[in-house]
Amino acid sequence: MGQNVLKTLSEDEGEAIQDPRTRRREVAQDLIAVSYRQGIFIAADGAVSDYHLDPALFMTKPTLLRRLGSLLAEQIDAGTDRIAGSEPGSVALAIAAALHTGLPYVSLRHSVESGNGPVVCGEMHANERVVLIEDVLSSGTQALLGAKTVTDHGAELVSVLGVIDRGEGAAEALAAAGIEYKAMFAMNDLAKRNAVSRQSSSPSPRGQHGN
Repeated sequence: MGQNVLKTLSEDEGEAIQDPRTRRREVAQDLIAVSYRQGIFIAADGAVSDYHLDPALFMTKPTLLRRLGSLLAEQIDAGTDRIAGSEPGSVALAIAAALHTGLPYVSLRHSVESGNGPVVCGEMHANERVVLIEDVLSSGTQALLGAKTVTDHGAELVSVLGVIDRGEGAAEALAAAGIEYKAMFAMNDLAKRNAVSRQSSSPSPRGQHGN
């Protein structure tokens, strides 16, 4: 993508915008600009989709990652002791949120050797209140594994925070497990934004002019 597409990613903007709704709208636009892809994609749980928002693309843009961290930080409950992020996708988000809140973070690493889900990399103590951050949620399976890892360590899971909810059962699965869940963006809404953006940027047919 050219710099003209990413015009909302400049250092002069971002967190300097005071209106939270404007900031969320610009972050949504940038998520689409840098990482929306159409094609055939297979999720980690085997689900097939004709579109995708690639976390590896939106989490490797520093100015976008910084603003995602600030939005996540606003959703972290007072009294939270630690932030957790699942490797590899959500660790960068956990770090960004940690830098905005000053809270320590821990990573949850998926290990074949463990056989029982993710293992904790870093410090996490019994009775700590932990918020788990996820990038893109579909069925919620990975978030449930991460949540179990947190509670198995004796910590209290405050909530799961997601950047994008694909609307494929994660909210229902987490609710059934009694886990509080909040997502910043719904995939359907981002897809609609993308469609509107493409329509508005499409050139008018040759020889036709608007009123």
